[in-house]
Amino acid sequence: MTEHIFLTGGTGFIGRHLTDVLLKNGFTVTLLVHKKTYQGADHPNLNIVHGDIRHPSPWKHILSNADIVIHAAGSVSEMNFYRYISINTEATMILARECSLHDNIRQFIFISSLSAAGPSEPGNPIREFYPADPVSEYGKSKLMAEGRLLNLATPFSKIIIRPPAVYGPCDNAFLPVFKMAVNRIRLVYNHGISEFSLIHVMDLCNIIVQVILSPRLKQDEIFFVNDGEPMHTLEELFDLMEKITQRKTIPVQVHRLLFGGVFYLAELSGTVMGKTHLLTVDKYRELKQKAWTCHSYKLMDLLDYKINYPLEIGLRDTYTWYRKHHWL
Repeated sequence: MTEHIFLTGGTGFIGRHLTDVLLKNGFTVTLLVHKKTYQGADHPNLNIVHGDIRHPSPWKHILSNADIVIHAAGSVSEMNFYRYISINTEATMILARECSLHDNIRQFIFISSLSAAGPSEPGNPIREFYPADPVSEYGKSKLMAEGRLLNLATPFSKIIIRPPAVYGPCDNAFLPVFKMAVNRIRLVYNHGISEFSLIHVMDLCNIIVQVILSPRLKQDEIFFVNDGEPMHTLEELFDLMEKITQRKTIPVQVHRLLFGGVFYLAELSGTVMGKTHLLTVDKYRELKQKAWTCHSYKLMDLLDYKINYPLEIGLRDTYTWYRKHHWL
């Protein structure tokens, strides 16, 4: 019998890919859509329901037919901490409480973030048992959601996945890095992030499918994921960009005050215009940290999963998509 997945955040970057992967793997998917419209192809096993996670009435009856709930909805950029709590923390708890009323649900998968754990020390990728120490309001709201979720008594297991930076086709957030490389700019920033973990969106989606299918995951767990390498560097990233774009880059030194000022002014303009900008002071709190790296041995060993998109292959796949769709 085909398992039924109730998915939030299916119109976002990760969610769009995840919806396709779930359907291709034979699952029936009900997609909760809030403000954005679903732009994927029609599928006989795909159902769309419109509603807000924080207001269960339009969708809570569907949970009586769901086997798995995947909560991928959330916000990475808000104007204040209250908004992060409302969207990332409270919405997660409302969904989880509704799910806890249904014995048919066997698993709740929460797509959290490495930001919930906080940065790592240079040269020392973190593991799941390290104490969490988020530095951003976004990360704090995700960590609060994790804690409240794990403390909730439920008939199902809760699986928390903390991805690092996720990139791939359709991604707006990683596009500026490719634009710099295409314009022959190699960013040199000595006062901020220099080590990081990454994962291609298709590997993340395939890992989620393997989590659903694994008979060994029957209790609450927290997992980090990455692309098979816990640590990449800016130098490595731009070396690969040069190779893929076939353009030699020129080092451009960015001063810390200038870098921080850009984020401050972007947030200020967004506040004046009443719009949330991707460049916020909260995001700067993360980018000024030296390292965001994590090990993924715990989950990779349990699933015996082999990464399909190591960094060079993943970057080349993303670059090809950008060029094909005229984003570059």
